[in-house]
Amino acid sequence: MENLEIPQEPISPETIKPPIVEKEVALPPTESAEERKERESREYEQSLVVENPELVGINFDQDFIVDARNFWPQEKYLQYIQERDGNISEELQAIVGTNKAEKIISENKEKEARKMTEFDEYLSGFNGKLQHVRIHPAGECSPLTPSQAVKINPDGTFDVAISPEFIDQIKKVEEQTDDITLVVQFYDHRRGKERSSNVPETPEQTEQYVALCQKIIENAGEGVQLEIGNETNISRNTAIMFADKLQHASHVNSVEYGKFFFDVAQKIKEESLTTKLSVAGVACFDPTYLREVLGEIKQLQAENKIETPLVDTISFHPYRDKPEGGAIEVKDGKFTISQLDYDEQLEEMQKIASEFGVKLNVGEINFLFSDPEQETKLEEAISLTAEKKVKSFIYPAVNVH
Repeated sequence: MENLEIPQEPISPETIKPPIVEKEVALPPTESAEERKERESREYEQSLVVENPELVGINFDQDFIVDARNFWPQEKYLQYIQERDGNISEELQAIVGTNKAEKIISENKEKEARKMTEFDEYLSGFNGKLQHVRIHPAGECSPLTPSQAVKINPDGTFDVAISPEFIDQIKKVEEQTDDITLVVQFYDHRRGKERSSNVPETPEQTEQYVALCQKIIENAGEGVQLEIGNETNISRNTAIMFADKLQHASHVNSVEYGKFFFDVAQKIKEESLTTKLSVAGVACFDPTYLREVLGEIKQLQAENKIETPLVDTISFHPYRDKPEGGAIEVKDGKFTISQLDYDEQLEEMQKIASEFGVKLNVGEINFLFSDPEQETKLEEAISLTAEKKVKSFIYPAVNVH
């Protein structure tokens, strides 16, 4: 029997159908309840600034400001770890030069890239009404520290370079406002963890800090205000919550800080007279420490016959349970309870400002993120501050715990 080929039915063009290809639908990223709460909190804070831009400003912290360490090459980061910790752990040594290390480096850079994008988006949300900005990433994370910006050479000389990514962020803020305060912290990992955030102690450390301030002015312009340190009235011994925080010093000494501020301010004002300088904003409420610091600076000015004002601004960070009633204050570097309500604290701070001929602002203000009445309390507090014609800088509630 011959092999028969069964004829196929003729195929008409109408019967030809393209294969079905399933399209990949890009789903919007999921947002957890906690993420939504954080986003809404930031948007609310933004709305408070937009409602009263003349007297309400915003703090940008490490959630938005780049951490230059994440752009460092592996070799530089390992040197940083060695200098900070005194050794490189076996766990870290085991992944050096591996694909895992490359992946971590890549992920860190992507994290900073996302941060810069989110910063741009948040900045645009002020709709051009942002007038007052304070930039203050936590000590170790800040690109404005000797740790990140000052390179010590083998021959003992040093070079100062500020992260170009951070400078780009500053330029974008300057497009919206010319009232920018940059907190220049003391953190330097090379001094060891115990002393890393102490007031610079040697002439060389002071020289490096001054050079950093001058480099900031060179990049950001003389119109910025530099805040010399942050919350120098507390230390890691003030409370257990600060024991492992590298942005806090090992001790509190108002005279030591006053002398350092005088040395730094004198050199900066000689070259950049229009640059404004703020003493470090005090944690909570600490009129005694502030008077001691300002008194020391005033005395040194008199002894050295310097007539140029060295202090332009003082500030405080009145973290408290609520605007009414007493609250925590600081005395001799320790927490205690004050019977003054927020309004009375403001009045006392205004007296100090008037006594020494300087301006006052509230450098950080907010309430516990977990407090169901946080937004109401914040609105009440900034309203009280505005009534006295004092500027408030909202610190993000998501980082108040």
